[in-house]
Amino acid sequence: MTAISDWSNHRQLKLSPNKCLHVAPAKTSFTDNNFPYHIDNLALSVVNCVTDLGVSCDNKLKFGSHWACIVSKAALRAKLILKCFQSSIILIYHVRAFCTFVRHILECSCIIWNPLFKCGICKIESVQHQFTKRLKGLYSLSYI
Repeated sequence: MTAISDWSNHRQLKLSPNKCLHVAPAKTSFTDNNFPYHIDNLALSVVNCVTDLGVSCDNKLKFGSHWACIVSKAALRAKLILKCFQSSIILIYHVRAFCTFVRHILECSCIIWNPLFKCGICKIESVQHQFTKRLKGLYSLSYI
């Protein structure tokens, strides 16, 4: 199939075969390379997961790997905030540091990967839940 290559050549758009990927659906004939895509007579490599603009997506258009990555990164940063600032500092500094250094990780590109199911929502909210439970005076309060 050279339709992509023909289309790009006709419009004088140079495509780099090394930077192009073929995200194939799981368990279909595409993974058997029965229908390989070519650009300039070079077959595109078939991948199961791709990262674009910092958002990871698998071949089923699910974002589970992206959620796991951002939750681990945000939880690590929240733990560092609690470790760096001693409990003698006013509570407002902890909250400001959390909003400044952690929330943007959890909210970056959330319009694209917004979780629809309760398991994804709970994973993302667990970072804030664990952070507030470790703050002095807030550990006995209900999160909900």
